[in-house]
Amino acid sequence: MFLNAMRDCNNEISSLECCGDRSPCNCENSLTEDYYHRNDSYNCQKKMDTYVIKYGPSYISEIYHYLEVSQILTRFRNSPLNIISLGCGFAPDYYAISKYNQDNQLNIQINYTGLDLSTFWNTARPNVQNCTFRQTNLTESFSLKDAHIVFICKSFSTMYKNGMHAQFLQNLTSAINQDMSPGSILVFIDVNHIGLGRDVFDDNISSAISPINKYHFKGYSELDWIIINNNNVIYNINQGLFVESIPNTNDTIIFEYRKES
Repeated sequence: MFLNAMRDCNNEISSLECCGDRSPCNCENSLTEDYYHRNDSYNCQKKMDTYVIKYGPSYISEIYHYLEVSQILTRFRNSPLNIISLGCGFAPDYYAISKYNQDNQLNIQINYTGLDLSTFWNTARPNVQNCTFRQTNLTESFSLKDAHIVFICKSFSTMYKNGMHAQFLQNLTSAINQDMSPGSILVFIDVNHIGLGRDVFDDNISSAISPINKYHFKGYSELDWIIINNNNVIYNINQGLFVESIPNTNDTIIFEYRKES
């Protein structure tokens, strides 16, 4: 499914003109500038298509390997699973969960809702019946009602860099207190870097929802963090596309939290 999305992005890249962010047009350099030197922006279709091809296989693989180690989906075997993804982007969490569900024959009935302000991810998003996407500003109130698992996948670091994290944390805390059912899970996935909000998120949210496990791929870790050793990409990324995909996972952390009664 995701390989088809990559091809769609690749086909679109070939037909799009440069937005003018770089001359000559270089979306990969622009993405690097976003990460290291300026606020992220998600308002260029060509850059978003480039992002999906370059980073998508790696990001999906990180979530897939987390699912392997955590076994978080086991209890949903032969059952419905309602997922809400905050700052969902192109839905890497859906792609990972759907593939893991299929590979392990769990027969989970996935119902996925992705919230994100940008619609420039639409080309890469799964076009399937059990996926719903809502254009949502996460600095405004949102609901987590009926969610079994809530994912926050590499969107908090962007909000942190752009100065929007405080309002988001306030909204998230309110939604946890008001909407989340006891036993539901929050999964926070982001860059393993103190300067990109990793500890700010954990320090602020741990009073509203109980920490369970903390996972990491490489880089900084603490004594009780669980290492995920598999850093392979789960797709064949030699597709002959305009953009080369990174061939491994990144310095990423995954923190789990559970809503208590």
